[in-house]
Amino acid sequence: MSGELFSLLAHHSILRHSISEEGEDPAAFLSAAKRAAEHPENIALKLFGLRAASLLNYPQPQVARAKLSGMIIGHEIGVARTFWSGRPVAIIGTSKLLSLYHIVLDGEGADTRLVGTKIAVLSGLAMATRQVGAAAA
Repeated sequence: MSGELFSLLAHHSILRHSISEEGEDPAAFLSAAKRAAEHPENIALKLFGLRAASLLNYPQPQVARAKLSGMIIGHEIGVARTFWSGRPVAIIGTSKLLSLYHIVLDGEGADTRLVGTKIAVLSGLAMATRQVGAAAA
Protein backbone atom coordinates (compact mmCIF):
# COMPACT_ATOMS: atom_id res chain seq x y z
CA MET A 1 0.00 0.00 0.00
CA SER A 2 2.98 2.32 0.25
CA GLY A 3 2.94 3.00 -3.49
CA GLU A 4 -0.78 3.73 -3.38
CA LEU A 5 -0.29 6.06 -0.42
CA PHE A 6 2.54 7.86 -2.22
CA SER A 7 0.36 8.28 -5.31
CA LEU A 8 -2.58 9.60 -3.31
CA LEU A 9 -0.46 12.12 -1.44
CA ALA A 10 1.59 13.20 -4.46
CA HIS A 11 -1.36 13.56 -6.84
CA HIS A 12 -4.55 14.05 -4.82
CA SER A 13 -3.64 15.94 -1.66
CA ILE A 14 -2.45 19.42 -0.84
CA LEU A 15 1.10 18.06 -1.24
CA ARG A 16 0.54 17.78 -5.01
CA HIS A 17 1.53 21.45 -5.24
CA SER A 18 4.88 20.68 -3.60
CA ILE A 19 5.90 17.45 -5.36
CA SER A 20 7.48 17.14 -8.80
CA GLU A 21 6.40 14.42 -11.22
CA GLU A 22 9.99 13.26 -11.67
CA GLY A 23 13.38 13.64 -10.14
CA GLU A 24 15.42 11.95 -7.49
CA ASP A 25 17.53 13.01 -4.57
CA PRO A 26 19.08 9.95 -2.89
CA ALA A 27 20.39 11.90 0.11
CA ALA A 28 16.98 13.48 0.81
CA PHE A 29 15.27 10.10 0.39
CA LEU A 30 17.62 8.31 2.78
CA SER A 31 17.52 11.07 5.39
CA ALA A 32 13.70 11.15 5.40
CA ALA A 33 13.48 7.34 5.43
CA LYS A 34 15.86 7.03 8.36
CA ARG A 35 13.95 9.59 10.43
CA ALA A 36 10.62 7.96 9.59
CA ALA A 37 11.90 4.46 10.44
CA GLU A 38 13.25 5.68 13.78
CA HIS A 39 10.03 7.53 14.68
CA PRO A 40 7.13 6.16 12.60
CA GLU A 41 4.66 7.73 15.02
CA ASN A 42 5.63 11.16 13.64
CA ILE A 43 4.47 10.57 10.05
CA ALA A 44 1.63 13.12 10.14
CA LEU A 45 3.91 15.73 11.67
CA LYS A 46 6.57 15.10 9.02
CA LEU A 47 4.01 15.32 6.19
CA PHE A 48 2.78 18.63 7.58
CA GLY A 49 6.38 19.80 7.82
CA LEU A 50 6.96 18.93 4.18
CA ARG A 51 3.97 21.02 3.15
CA ALA A 52 4.92 23.92 5.40
CA ALA A 53 8.49 23.91 4.08
CA SER A 54 7.25 24.00 0.50
CA LEU A 55 5.24 27.13 1.26
CA LEU A 56 8.53 28.75 2.21
CA ASN A 57 10.04 27.61 -1.12
CA TYR A 58 12.06 24.84 0.48
CA PRO A 59 12.69 22.13 -0.55
CA GLN A 60 12.74 22.00 -4.33
CA PRO A 61 9.90 19.86 -5.78
CA GLN A 62 12.21 16.96 -6.69
CA VAL A 63 13.68 16.99 -3.18
CA ALA A 64 10.15 17.06 -1.73
CA ARG A 65 9.30 14.03 -3.90
CA ALA A 66 12.31 12.13 -2.56
CA LYS A 67 11.45 13.10 1.02
CA LEU A 68 7.83 11.99 0.62
CA SER A 69 8.96 8.65 -0.77
CA GLY A 70 11.48 8.25 2.04
CA MET A 71 8.92 9.14 4.70
CA ILE A 72 6.44 6.57 3.45
CA ILE A 73 8.92 3.72 3.00
CA GLY A 74 10.68 4.55 6.28
CA HIS A 75 7.35 4.66 8.10
CA GLU A 76 6.39 1.25 6.71
CA ILE A 77 9.72 -0.24 7.78
CA GLY A 78 9.59 1.39 11.19
CA VAL A 79 6.09 0.23 12.12
CA ALA A 80 6.87 -3.31 10.95
CA ARG A 81 10.15 -3.53 12.87
CA THR A 82 8.89 -6.20 15.27
CA PHE A 83 8.07 -8.45 12.31
CA TRP A 84 11.47 -8.23 10.60
CA SER A 85 13.96 -7.43 13.35
CA GLY A 86 16.38 -10.33 13.79
CA ARG A 87 14.98 -12.23 10.79
CA PRO A 88 15.90 -12.33 7.13
CA VAL A 89 13.70 -10.10 4.99
CA ALA A 90 12.76 -11.00 1.43
CA ILE A 91 12.08 -7.88 -0.63
CA ILE A 92 9.99 -8.60 -3.72
CA GLY A 93 9.43 -5.95 -6.34
CA THR A 94 10.70 -4.04 -9.32
CA SER A 95 14.36 -3.13 -9.45
CA LYS A 96 13.76 0.50 -8.42
CA LEU A 97 11.62 -0.47 -5.41
CA LEU A 98 14.00 -3.28 -4.46
CA SER A 99 16.80 -0.76 -4.35
CA LEU A 100 14.88 1.77 -2.22
CA TYR A 101 13.72 -0.80 0.34
CA HIS A 102 17.14 -2.44 0.42
CA ILE A 103 18.89 0.88 1.14
CA VAL A 104 16.56 1.67 4.03
CA LEU A 105 16.45 -1.84 5.51
CA ASP A 106 20.22 -2.18 5.19
CA GLY A 107 20.61 1.10 7.05
CA GLU A 108 18.40 -0.32 9.79
CA GLY A 109 20.61 -3.42 10.07
CA ALA A 110 18.23 -5.88 8.41
CA ASP A 111 19.41 -9.02 6.62
CA THR A 112 17.77 -8.55 3.22
CA ARG A 113 17.27 -10.85 0.26
CA LEU A 114 16.26 -9.21 -3.01
CA VAL A 115 13.81 -11.08 -5.25
CA GLY A 116 12.60 -9.71 -8.57
CA THR A 117 8.90 -9.98 -9.39
CA LYS A 118 9.46 -12.40 -12.28
CA ILE A 119 11.46 -14.82 -10.12
CA ALA A 120 8.89 -14.58 -7.31
CA VAL A 121 5.99 -15.35 -9.65
CA LEU A 122 7.77 -18.25 -11.36
CA SER A 123 8.90 -19.71 -8.02
CA GLY A 124 5.36 -19.44 -6.62
CA LEU A 125 3.86 -21.12 -9.68
CA ALA A 126 6.44 -23.92 -9.50
CA MET A 127 5.66 -24.47 -5.81
CA ALA A 128 1.92 -24.54 -6.48
CA THR A 129 2.42 -27.03 -9.30
CA ARG A 130 4.45 -29.32 -7.00
CA GLN A 131 1.79 -29.11 -4.28
CA VAL A 132 -1.03 -29.90 -6.71
CA GLY A 133 0.98 -32.81 -8.08
CA ALA A 134 1.66 -34.14 -4.57
CA ALA A 135 -2.00 -33.84 -3.61
CA ALA A 136 -3.11 -35.70 -6.74
CA ALA A 137 -0.72 -38.60 -6.10
